[in-house]
Amino acid sequence: MVNGLSECTSRREFLKAAGALGAALGAGVFASSCSGGLGGSSDVTLSVSTEGPYGPMPTKEERKASVGDEAYAQALQAWLDKNPGVSLKRVAVDIWDQETMTTALAGGTAPAAFVSNVIGGWGDAGIRSAFLQGLAADVTELVKDSKLIGRLADYAKPLWEQTWTVNGSYYAGPSSYNVGDGIHYRRDLIEELGLKLPTPDWTWADVRELAAGMTEGKRKGIALQDWGLENIVSAEGFGLLTTLPAPDTSWNWRWDYAANVDYWAQIIGEMRAMRFDDKSVLADIAFGDGEIWNAFIRGEACMHLNNVVYYTSSPTSDTTHMTLAKNLEKPLEEVVGWMPLPMGRNGYGASGVSQGQIDSVSFSPDLDDDELAAAFDLYLFMVGEGFVSQTNFLYDKTNDLKQVYSSANITPVLRDSLENMPGSPDEAWGKEFMDTIRAATAHPLIPVTAWYIPAEDQTGPTSEAIDDAFSKWFFEPGRADAAGDLRRTEEVRNSQTVGFTSSVPDEEFVTDARKYYEAHERFWRTHSPTFYEEAFRDWYEQKVLPALDA
Repeated sequence: MVNGLSECTSRREFLKAAGALGAALGAGVFASSCSGGLGGSSDVTLSVSTEGPYGPMPTKEERKASVGDEAYAQALQAWLDKNPGVSLKRVAVDIWDQETMTTALAGGTAPAAFVSNVIGGWGDAGIRSAFLQGLAADVTELVKDSKLIGRLADYAKPLWEQTWTVNGSYYAGPSSYNVGDGIHYRRDLIEELGLKLPTPDWTWADVRELAAGMTEGKRKGIALQDWGLENIVSAEGFGLLTTLPAPDTSWNWRWDYAANVDYWAQIIGEMRAMRFDDKSVLADIAFGDGEIWNAFIRGEACMHLNNVVYYTSSPTSDTTHMTLAKNLEKPLEEVVGWMPLPMGRNGYGASGVSQGQIDSVSFSPDLDDDELAAAFDLYLFMVGEGFVSQTNFLYDKTNDLKQVYSSANITPVLRDSLENMPGSPDEAWGKEFMDTIRAATAHPLIPVTAWYIPAEDQTGPTSEAIDDAFSKWFFEPGRADAAGDLRRTEEVRNSQTVGFTSSVPDEEFVTDARKYYEAHERFWRTHSPTFYEEAFRDWYEQKVLPALDA
């Protein structure tokens, strides 16, 4: 299935079926098309994976069984009719596995198009490093010639321009946008129990109180996987405040967990209390997105932390929030709500902890000029006129706006899309939910290093040591020595940097790092003054500036 309508059981599976493929819909007419076709000037064969992002022509059986496959088939045929010199070759490559994809790209066996985020492990630094390692074709001229950047939606354009340029070049095109992670919650149970509904200014203390209030018998207040539990600590600015520039070292960075160790130990202790004392958290070391999502649908947990697209999953899937609402014989909006991530008690993220996300499509570096032009044109069609016309096809066949506005389709990556789609996301999912989404699209973007400091040509030290520490705190009951663990982790991580040398010259690193931290200083002073006064300013003046002035 390449159309995003199958059941998903994990984050990888969900993105494969709905998130990263959300923009791969289409067939037909779209005002001011991005794609003009290649004119059939040459014969080109493109290798395409059965897993997307733009797969081969669905079989007759698949088209008959799925309206989504039929819509995709019409989209693909419309593009092929415009490009008679292009043919598609089916290849069996798992584009959702990082190791498989990097191996295929290095060996010249990768499909023509693939999801960029995968080759970097879904992290900005890893993606940019993969681009510099030559794992994706340079499409700078194709992006410029198509005038793609000017067509991006207002909420997607800043994030795309900041994050996806590497040394002034593009190695991908945006395929979908969503407002990021948040907490899905049982509105009906909260109201039934007389508890306080989530608000945009809530904190993890509010989540803890709410989770405890909804915990009863085998029913837990919230289901969290490891990164969800880690978010309780991250919400205090842990990642920012424990990483320091170190231009006097070979890697240019070091970790400092000891400077404020008592505070971090306190937050970790409160996270553990929620888990082991309140017993309000459903968690397991093996949990992925599918496990916590399904626990929520089965009524075993009253909240779960996950991407917003889980709320808008297609009603044709067997297990979604719609399943829960149908089982209770109530409208979805009366049963389930979604709210962006809680902010820290120190004011971190008062401007919006949840940050927008973009999924993108890259192209094999082994393509020749004609092949790359064809692959990019297919992408343009599928993200533009093909996307819009398939949504119209789906509505014509199903009369169901929830199928039209499934996954990230509530926030199309191109600004003209909504004008040409049937109905509205408000009609599909409710105005209150969409008002929350629109407010989240306006969250100011928290500065990240990728916007200021050049990408490394190697991935650098891993985060294994701190990941192991968090895993221990999350899953091991009993007395924990978080402060001691943090000190030991700092020593391990800093010792690992000795084996790595940054590709960014020291002078350039210092100049760019100053700009990065100056951006943070302005950001927190403007958007989260409490965090600025209580946590950031002294740290910046006493830790960061001396390191950069050394």
